[in-house]
Amino acid sequence: MQEKELVFKILQCRPIAYLPDLAKALGSVKAGLFLSQLLYWMDKGADEDGWLYKTMEDLYEETGLTRWEQETARKQLRKLGVIEEKKKGVPARTYFKINIDKLIQVLQAFYSDCGKTTTKNVGIQQTCLRKSNNQECGNPTNLIVENPQTITEITTETTTENNNKETLPTYVGRGEDGQAILSK
Repeated sequence: MQEKELVFKILQCRPIAYLPDLAKALGSVKAGLFLSQLLYWMDKGADEDGWLYKTMEDLYEETGLTRWEQETARKQLRKLGVIEEKKKGVPARTYFKINIDKLIQVLQAFYSDCGKTTTKNVGIQQTCLRKSNNQECGNPTNLIVENPQTITEITTETTTENNNKETLPTYVGRGEDGQAILSK
C-alpha cells in the first residue's frame, strides 16, 4: 500500500472523544478511554433503563483496546463503582450501565484534590529502590544481573528534625490494581 493511500485510509477512520481528566480521575488511561466510549453510546444505544450492549469486538474496533485491556479497564471501573455489568440472553451478552452518581463522586473527588497532589511531589526523586535483583517473573533479562557486583560503602547520615516542613509520602510499591502505594 502506498504511503498516501495509508494516510488517506487512517484519515477515514472515525475519531472518538477522549477526556484526559476522566482518565486521571479514574487512575487509568484505558479505563478513561473505555468509559469515554460508553458515555458516547449511552444516549444512542442504551435501553430505557440505561443498559447498553457492546461486544468486545465492537469496542476493539472503536477504541483499539484489546480484550485484556478492556477487561482491565472494566475491572477498574467496577472497582470504583462507575459501571455495572450484567449478562442476559442466550448466548449470554454483557450489558453495561454507567452509575452517573458514582461517576460524579469520583470526578468531584478528583477536582477537589486538583492542585493539592499534582504539584506536591514535583521535582522529588523516587526514594525507593528494589532490594533484590530478582524479577517477579523469575529469570533476569540480563545475564549480568544474575551475578551483580557488590559495592561496600561506608556513609554517615546526619538527620535534623524540622517541624516546619511537611513530611512527604514515599513510594512503597504498587498494589494489585497497579496504583502507586505511598507511605504517610
